Parts: sequence; structure tokens; C-alpha cells
Amino acid sequence: MAVLPQNEISIGNGIVIFCQFLGGAIFLAIAESLFTSRLVSEIAANAPGVDAQAVINAGAEGVATVVSPENLAAVIEAYNAAITTTYVSCFSSQLVHLKYQHRLFYSTLQQQEEQLRSSLLLVCAGSV
Repeated sequence: MAVLPQNEISIGNGIVIFCQFLGGAIFLAIAESLFTSRLVSEIAANAPGVDAQAVINAGAEGVATVVSPENLAAVIEAYNAAITTTYVSCFSSQLVHLKYQHRLFYSTLQQQEEQLRSSLLLVCAGSV
């Protein structure tokens, strides 16, 4: 709120809330796609005899019912790799976001501080 004029704060709040919901919805679809594709590729590589679609349909809780005990460890490793990939992509996108958000916010505050100092100098010079 420090970077917006008083009359634009409500518009800024609305835009921020909209972007939060939209970003969450978009990243959820991306994360699901990334998780599923990585899970299928890891199952194909580590447990070639297992039906990947059956594992996806069963979910993490029901994986033991559709996978034989010999392949269970490989499928759990595939789940681990898929979840790790999804978390790493989420974390890295947040780091990029924070980097640019900080830069934008800091530069705007610097500009406001410079304007305030210059106006303060003019006021002080005018009173002398």
C-alpha cells in the first residue's frame, strides 16, 4: 500500500486478490500436469511392468492395492521423484517472484523517499 496513492489502494487490493487466485489456479494445473508426467515417466523407467494409469487412478493411498509387492518400492520411489520435482518447481518459481517483487517494491520506495526529501528540502529552504 505504500507504493499506491490513497485513491488507488482499493483498486490495488482488488488486483492483488485477483492475481493471487488466478496464479493459484494456473499453478495448480501446471503442478498437476508436471506431477503426472513425471510419475508416468518414473514408473515406466523403474517399474516397467506396472500400469501407470492404474497407479494414478488408485492415488497415493491405494497404490499398494494395484501394485505387486515386488514393484511397490519402485512405485514409491517414482512418487517421491514426482513430488520432489513438483515442489522444486514451485519453490523456484516463488524465488523468481520474490526477487522481482522485492526489486519493484524497493525501487518504488526509493523514488518516494527521494521525492519526500526533495519536497522537505524545498519546505525547509522556503522557511529560511
